[in-house]
Amino acid sequence: MATSIYQQYVAAQPKLLSPIYTVNVDSKISMKQMIKNGDYSMHQPVFNLISDNDSPTKIGQIQLRMRLSNFHYSISSEEAVELLTHTESLLRLATFHELLSLLSSYPDLARDLGYPIAALGSVWHDKLDNLLVPFYCSSEDRELSLFWFKDHWFRNWRFACVVK
Repeated sequence: MATSIYQQYVAAQPKLLSPIYTVNVDSKISMKQMIKNGDYSMHQPVFNLISDNDSPTKIGQIQLRMRLSNFHYSISSEEAVELLTHTESLLRLATFHELLSLLSSYPDLARDLGYPIAALGSVWHDKLDNLLVPFYCSSEDRELSLFWFKDHWFRNWRFACVVK
């Protein structure tokens, strides 16, 4: 039996597999300070890009509601961005600062999930003009790293999103 266009659309929607997490984001704290506070390991290119993109604001603390979305299939960055931001317009992509705030509020979250979490709301250019996305990997080292935007995300990836 052939699947309808509607069934294909529903199947392609992100799976909001996690509950809503309430997160306090303090924009006065730099990402470098948040990384230091979280005792993360990271590669030098991540640190260099954070240094170039780390600009705390004077907004102060805000409270956000966040979710982790997953597609259960390999997906391109463009498709993930389109599906996540057009899911009834209920979500926006979380920034790296917001992902760090989530991990700070729920330090065991990623380890308990066992999957990497990407922040598609922060896409950075390196010196060769490659597009890179920061992510957290729940390894023993609590690792922060970068993933190429042009690559496909495997089915186990989670994407941090802010509930509007």
